[in-house]
Amino acid sequence: MTLLAPLGLIGLLGIVALIIIYIIKPNYQQKFISSTFVWKLSLKYRKKRIPTSKLRNIIIIICQILILAISAFILARPSQILKTRATEEEVILVVDSSASMFTKNSDGETRYVRAVGLAEKRTDDVFSRKGTVSVLVADSKPYFLFQRFTEAQSDDAFFELRRLTNDETLCTYGSADMDAAMELCTEITEDNPDAKIVLYTDVDYANAPKGIEVVPVYDRGSEWNAAILNAYAQLDENYYNFYVQIASYGRPSEIGISIDVHGANAESLDDPGIDIPLETVKSVYCREGEVYTVIFRHEFSTIQSYTPMGEEDEDSDVQFMEQIDPRTKAAVKIFSYQSIHISLNVDESDSLRVDDNFDIYGGQKEVIKVQYSSANPNVFTRSALYNLKSYYDRIGKWDFQITEVKRGNEPATEGFDFYVFETSMPEKLPKDGVVVLLDPETAPSGLGVRIENNPYAYFGNGGLRSEPLRSADEEGHPLLNKIVPEDVTISVFRRIGGYDASYKELMYTSTNEPALLLKEDENSKILIMAFSVHYSNIAIRRDYPQLFLNAANYFFPEAVEKNAYEVGEKVKINARGRSVKIGDDGKDITEFPAETQFDMPNTYRIYYTPFFERKADDARKTYVEIFVRVPMAESNVWKVEDGLNTPVKAPDASDFFKDLLLYFAIGLVSFIFIERFLHIFEGA
Repeated sequence: MTLLAPLGLIGLLGIVALIIIYIIKPNYQQKFISSTFVWKLSLKYRKKRIPTSKLRNIIIIICQILILAISAFILARPSQILKTRATEEEVILVVDSSASMFTKNSDGETRYVRAVGLAEKRTDDVFSRKGTVSVLVADSKPYFLFQRFTEAQSDDAFFELRRLTNDETLCTYGSADMDAAMELCTEITEDNPDAKIVLYTDVDYANAPKGIEVVPVYDRGSEWNAAILNAYAQLDENYYNFYVQIASYGRPSEIGISIDVHGANAESLDDPGIDIPLETVKSVYCREGEVYTVIFRHEFSTIQSYTPMGEEDEDSDVQFMEQIDPRTKAAVKIFSYQSIHISLNVDESDSLRVDDNFDIYGGQKEVIKVQYSSANPNVFTRSALYNLKSYYDRIGKWDFQITEVKRGNEPATEGFDFYVFETSMPEKLPKDGVVVLLDPETAPSGLGVRIENNPYAYFGNGGLRSEPLRSADEEGHPLLNKIVPEDVTISVFRRIGGYDASYKELMYTSTNEPALLLKEDENSKILIMAFSVHYSNIAIRRDYPQLFLNAANYFFPEAVEKNAYEVGEKVKINARGRSVKIGDDGKDITEFPAETQFDMPNTYRIYYTPFFERKADDARKTYVEIFVRVPMAESNVWKVEDGLNTPVKAPDASDFFKDLLLYFAIGLVSFIFIERFLHIFEGA
């Protein structure tokens, strides 16, 4: 036990005062008086009680002394020692490992190497003073390189520090999660609030927290960066415009842009296309720290103004360039491409080269072959299919090639990706694509569904009546996206007598019979709509084309949502087949949607194994390409942040001592109670 306020023991002087009071307290003198028998008898009883009275008085005095002693100790704050405060110096060295730390000065030394060197020197200084050192690497997932090493572990400490500079991949190409790094420091600061945090970084903090020493590692005199922040292609009047966002940090600069279009204007996946170079007619003058959007537009472009990234930017921040082939000086129109490589042209090499190039993919639409076969083709189904084609042409996603089977001709059962059969059904099901059966009057072999010959109709009031459908999927299936089954009515439908367990019911009739069935496994993708658009209001509602759009998005999902990502960004991968793998040596991914992320800027291929087997002469593209770049924020090599979360807290005595006041208070109350009780007993 220790006393946090020893001066409180002055209260023990109260015991001396108590003793003095008892010493100077006047005693009653014994007087002899005339007595009677009653007085004598009373005296006899009094003599018998004298020993008890003395004992009680002694106990009362002891209680009073203890009460005063406990009160004095309470004033002195008695505590139990939990741990002792560290007397040796302790530091936590935090090394910023974000992509901007790859910036090089005029001597070719990166900020990251300088940061590690300073951390190594500080470690040596602390060890020389018998202190303790921890080193934390702040990347996207901060971690301790080593923790609480002393001079006895100096060899291991210096080995780990030098390993950081021997392997540059330990410096991430993403952004450092500095908040998580500071949170990780609390593992030490909670145990030792006196531990000092030293941050080696290239970020200027407007409000550096108390207790954190921020050591800048940049070189103002020689470091600057010209960067491609983002780039993409956008269809305009069926031809592509190219958008390139650039900036210069550290100094104003004249920046030129070169664009190499590979595989341009290929008519099919087998067509290699041509290579077309484009470049800025003149360099773009970039003021320091401002973002510029350079738009390479074709000669028929309707783009006259643009606000990049949805932000309000002045017109001076947007530069328009015409697509001119420098070899022929002729205007260029590009309706497809395999890849686009963009690079910067500057007079003097900048200090960070990793963001000087950018690749764009996704300019060659994959063909989806569609066959529509109907005994009585109707305008509603045709419109739904051609609207779907127009929609995908407009967004540049799929090339829907629609083949209509002429009346009297037999439909094909192979060679297509998407089959739509209406009323009249084939004898056998296709084995190589998604099959949609509309109002099937018969069941093809292998369908696994029994369809009654005669349709069922709702009658009432002398004629047909309409009944609403109902949803069989409470959670809402993607095929019913933006479709409300209760708003769809039918008056006639095909009764399905039974179906195998592989089918899932999505909608049913008011008489609890299947209206929309789905089957999906590795070998079969089948959607059955058991009623005709001629006996339903679905034809005049948006639900019918929406159903086809949902079916296309569901059965032909994009493997990735876009073609460019930042390092560390979550990449959602969807099913385009049985399995997917990243790169030639990647592991198969079989559960979708899957998530991954990339730690290096580069081009990555995502391969997928199709659901259906194809003929040898029916080659299809089975991969998509994406470009991974460093985060935009890392291109700004002169970042200024508002503040930094601090893990440093003021020393708290409760971290080192356990308060014992409660126990002393219990003792104080107990002795007061005993002393009072004895006084009550004395007067009884």
